[in-house]
Amino acid sequence: MESLEQLLEGLDVAVTPFAICEVRGDAALLLEDAECASLHYVLSGTGIARQTAGPDIPLAAHTVIVAPAGARLTVQRNGAVPAQTPPPRCRPLVGGWDGITVGEGAPYLTLACGSVRATKRHA
Repeated sequence: MESLEQLLEGLDVAVTPFAICEVRGDAALLLEDAECASLHYVLSGTGIARQTAGPDIPLAAHTVIVAPAGARLTVQRNGAVPAQTPPPRCRPLVGGWDGITVGEGAPYLTLACGSVRATKRHA
């Protein structure tokens, strides 16, 4: 059995560049990644993250969600029932960040989202 130190020494961790995601109006943002875990940090606003299985997760500034590979979350404001969610609009932001926006109007929720992949090196 490996010690924690041995496990950490043999671990490769890669983080994809984060994107700023904005949910506006009654739109909902679908967050899913079949290949690796994802990290979502709420910068501003309040809302909920709905899971395929499990309870809704309340969102507010400084909430962090770490979702396992294959997880599917739908992020929206509290009580919003989107009839049709428009496809996200992607745009480059200052500093090389990507920006993803769904819906119209003022941002209701703003998150920083990215993916994290951890693999074990073989010696």
